[in-house]
Amino acid sequence: DVANYLACPPCDDAKINQLLTEARKEAGQFSLEDPQLCHWEVMFNRLRKYVAQHGDARVPQGFREDESLGTWVKHQRTKMSNNLKRVGGGLTLKKIEALEAVRFWWGMSIAKDDVANYLAIMKESNVAGVEVDTTAAPRPPCDDAKINQLLLEDRVEAAHVPQMEWEEKFNRLRKFAAKYGHTRVPVPYTEDESLSTWVCIQREKMSKNLRRVDGGLTLKKIEALEAVQFWWGTS
Repeated sequence: DVANYLACPPCDDAKINQLLTEARKEAGQFSLEDPQLCHWEVMFNRLRKYVAQHGDARVPQGFREDESLGTWVKHQRTKMSNNLKRVGGGLTLKKIEALEAVRFWWGMSIAKDDVANYLAIMKESNVAGVEVDTTAAPRPPCDDAKINQLLLEDRVEAAHVPQMEWEEKFNRLRKFAAKYGHTRVPVPYTEDESLSTWVCIQREKMSKNLRRVDGGLTLKKIEALEAVQFWWGTS
């Protein structure tokens, strides 16, 4: 342990400050004055001071000099455990990276390799151009039997109009949802540009349906899209 500690390079303050800036951007739903975001940074900077003073980030429980810091670090471990289990964790990627940059101790139940592997997987997903919500609650599994039945009924409802292209794109959307945990296909989506175009068209068609003009979406298509928790957009 002593040898490992001596071999550790000092914390890169410039990098850490940059990660905090990126964490604010990553949590774009918050303003810079948002108390939830500011509280995290306040506590994180208190952790940095602890590291500078003690040489490690192993804040003991019941730390008399700053009891709230001991509680906060425990919460970060709990949140990371939730992230690893893909349940609501509350830690964004940049917050995890910032904690890693100060050599945060994740406790006995979380291996450092687990954190590194998690970051690698999430970054790879982001490189593909897909928004990954690391803090979202678990997405319930799709009912494949129900979806397949809806597709079958749609063929009947559409009076045997050729459905193969729509179903083929829909099934590609199902694969996307299975991989990323949501249906918010980005525009453009470099891995499958035609899929991002197709989801935009489905939103336009639904908008027409809602205005009671010819939208081109049958009821069963709408139900099938709903069954995969299709994201209809902000409008």
